Amino acid sequence: MRLPGAPADALWGTGIGLVLLAALSTGMLARGSGYSGSPLLTGVMVAILLDAGFLIWVAISVQVRKRREARAGYVTVMNERPDLDQVDPRTGRVIRRGGEPFLTREEHLRRIGLVREALEAQQSDSAGGGLEPPPRGASAG
Repeated sequence: MRLPGAPADALWGTGIGLVLLAALSTGMLARGSGYSGSPLLTGVMVAILLDAGFLIWVAISVQVRKRREARAGYVTVMNERPDLDQVDPRTGRVIRRGGEPFLTREEHLRRIGLVREALEAQQSDSAGGGLEPPPRGASAG
C-alpha cells in the first residue's frame, strides 16, 4: 500500500541557508555594524532565517514521512532500511525487494527507467494504443 502525498525523498532540502546565515552574522559582527548599519544585510538575514525555519520544517516532515513509509512496509529513499521494499517515488512500483542489497545509483536509475517504461506501455495499451485483437464475436464493421 502506497501512502498518499509526496514521498519522503521528494521532501528533502539542504541546510545551505544556515551556513549563509552564520557567514552573514559573522561578517556583520566582525564589521561591527550590527543590524542598523545595513538594512539590506538585515533583510537578507531575515530571509535566511525564514529559509532556515522552512528547512527545519522540511527536515521534520521528511523524518515523519520516512517513518510512515516504513510502517507501511516500504521506503522511497535510496539506501534506507534494507529489510523493506524500495519503491519508485513517482509510480509506487517496487524497484528493490526487501533483503536485496542496496542499489548503486546507476542500477537505481536503470530500474526506475524500466518500471516507468513498463507502466507507460501498460497505460498506452489500456488506452487503446496497443495491438490487442478485438474481442471474439465483435463485428468488424
